[in-house]
Amino acid sequence: MEAYGKRHGFTIIKKRLGQREDGSIKHHSFRCEFGGRYHPQKQVDINSHRDRKSKRQQCPWNANFNCPQNSQGVSLTTFNNLHNYALFPADTENYSSKYRCIPDDVLKEVQFLTEHGNLPITTQQKLLKAKFLTISILDCDLSNAIQKYKVRPDVIHDASRLLKILIEQNPAYY
Repeated sequence: MEAYGKRHGFTIIKKRLGQREDGSIKHHSFRCEFGGRYHPQKQVDINSHRDRKSKRQQCPWNANFNCPQNSQGVSLTTFNNLHNYALFPADTENYSSKYRCIPDDVLKEVQFLTEHGNLPITTQQKLLKAKFLTISILDCDLSNAIQKYKVRPDVIHDASRLLKILIEQNPAYY
């Protein structure tokens, strides 16, 4: 199903999986990543609202498969092949969050630049574009990779921790 979605310019996600008691699959449902309806979880307090956008567009595309218990075959029971947005087959792998990934050699470079250079995202982006000409990395993916490799503060050598230790050893110190 994923290959079908890539070929036709959209991303398929698993919607529902029904299993029998023995663990075998009884029913499997797939839908477009833009399917469904956005249900805001707003609270009564207006100050705690987050105005967020959703990718949900009520796209009607879905496919349902059944696996009868006494049969070896899989049957397609429902297939709605309509979308309510334009499809771009050539760009699916570049912009769909399901298929985007940063190669390992680029991740090693990001790790080096973050840990040893402490460089901001804009500088790292320029260096990566110069070094890896054929790879395009979105800002959100690069930002997530940088956050993964950020150096954590060294709590052991913190001045406030030292003061607490000195006060514990000698209460008259402070």
